Amino acid sequence: MSGLSYLRTALRKAVSGSSPVPGADMRQLDRETAKLRKWLGQRGTEKLSQDAIVAAIQSFYRELELTTLRQARLVCFGCLAPVLPAGHMLIEDGDRFPALLRGVDGYLPQPRAFRLCYRGLLYAYFGYDVAVARSAGGRNWEQLRSYLRDRAASTVTDGALPDWVESLQGNRELLGDDPGREYGRSLLAGDTDGFERARKILDIRENSWLIWRLVLGQIEAAAMAGDRLFQDHLPRLLELLAAHPLACNPGLNRSSGNDDASVVCH
Repeated sequence: MSGLSYLRTALRKAVSGSSPVPGADMRQLDRETAKLRKWLGQRGTEKLSQDAIVAAIQSFYRELELTTLRQARLVCFGCLAPVLPAGHMLIEDGDRFPALLRGVDGYLPQPRAFRLCYRGLLYAYFGYDVAVARSAGGRNWEQLRSYLRDRAASTVTDGALPDWVESLQGNRELLGDDPGREYGRSLLAGDTDGFERARKILDIRENSWLIWRLVLGQIEAAAMAGDRLFQDHLPRLLELLAAHPLACNPGLNRSSGNDDASVVCH
C-alpha cells in the first residue's frame, strides 16, 4: 500500500463529521472587539469599543469618506465585523472596501499614521478566509493581499520600529501567492522557530486560513519527497489533518497530484 493509501485509510478513522468553518466565532462582534483590543495594545485600548467600531464603519458605509485617522483606524480594524446589512462585513462590499483602500492611501505621506491603518488591514488579511468568502469578499481579499504586499515598505520609518513591522519585513512571503507552500517545506523539515516567532509577533490566530494552508504546504512537500519519506512523515501529517479538517480534501488532492479529486475525509 502506498503512503497516500495509508493516509486515506487513516483519515477515515481519524476525522469524522463535517468540517468546522474557521473564523466562525469572529461573527460575534464582542469576540471580534476583544481581538482588536489585543491587536491595538494598550495604546488607545480604552477608546476601542463595539459602538466606536460600528459608528465608524456605518459612517464610512454612508459617506465613503474617512474624516479622521481614528475613524480610518477603526474601519480598518473593524472591516471583519458583521455590522452591515444582512450581516455582511465591509471586506465583502464590492464598492466600499476598494474605496477604503484608496482612502487609507491618503495617509501614505504620514508613515506612522499609515502604519496604524496598515496593521488593521493586516489583521483582516489573516482573519478572512476566502474559502468561505461571501459576495465580493474573495476578490477584495485578493486586492488586499496585493495592497499589503505593495505597501509593506511604507510601514518602515526612521528610528525604532514596532516588533510587528520588523517581523513582517523579514517574512514578506506571508503576503505571497502561496505562503503555505513556502513555509510548509521548512515546517516539514522541523524548522519551526522562524514561523512560530513571526506568528506570535503578528498574532496570527489558530483559526486563520494560513494555519490550515500550512498543513497543505507540508503535505505537498512530503509528497514530493518520495514514498519512503512520505511514509516517515505520515504520523505527523495525520495529526495535522485531524486537527485541521478543512485541509483534508485539498491536502489529499495535493499529495496525489490531483487538484480536481474529491476525497471524503470520514
